[in-house]
Amino acid sequence: MVAISFVALISVIKYKTGEINYRNADATWHTLLTIEAYNQTSPIDHLFLPITSLGGESDKGIPWGATISDNKGNYYYTSFSPAGYFLPWVFFRIFNLTVTESSLYIFNSILFGVSAILWVWLIYIIYQDSNNKVVVSIIGLLTYVLSPELLHGMGMVYWHQSIMQVSLLIQIIAYYKMNTSDKKSDKIIFYAMALINPYIEWTGYIANVGFCFRRINFLLGA
Repeated sequence: MVAISFVALISVIKYKTGEINYRNADATWHTLLTIEAYNQTSPIDHLFLPITSLGGESDKGIPWGATISDNKGNYYYTSFSPAGYFLPWVFFRIFNLTVTESSLYIFNSILFGVSAILWVWLIYIIYQDSNNKVVVSIIGLLTYVLSPELLHGMGMVYWHQSIMQVSLLIQIIAYYKMNTSDKKSDKIIFYAMALINPYIEWTGYIANVGFCFRRINFLLGA
């Protein structure tokens, strides 16, 4: 609750500053474009791939960036997976939100809050045998939430890394617990995230290679 409250307070304050000329805004607008394209185009056509063409006939056949087209003139973005667009679209649908920057800001801030909780949890279990685990966890929370990169990239700017910030921490926590306990659930979560994370963002592939080498060293007793 402390982490969520802190993130919510920071998010509200930052949003009220009216920072509309923020860097990398094209990532946010690109996401909103795809969400709107999901709404305007039949799921039978786009299959929730990262479509960039809206529903009108005049919007078809317009290429831009790293896209490829189908036989109906719809263009699809190829550099990132659909997961980063599909999840906020689901969020908007569940809470009946309009396709606006403020709606995406709410979704992004929730991801920020969840990641803050996971970060504090990770620190706490690592230092669980220390008398200073609470103090260290609080320091970790403050440095995490007040990080300029996260205040920007998990607030005003949304991109696939916002989801990865949550999913990768889940994988790291599961990995740590998997090596310190015999719970089958931790192994299931870890290997599930090993499959899911690369589908969210390319960092998932790199993380899996790192986990693989670390696991080998652990098994060898290094």
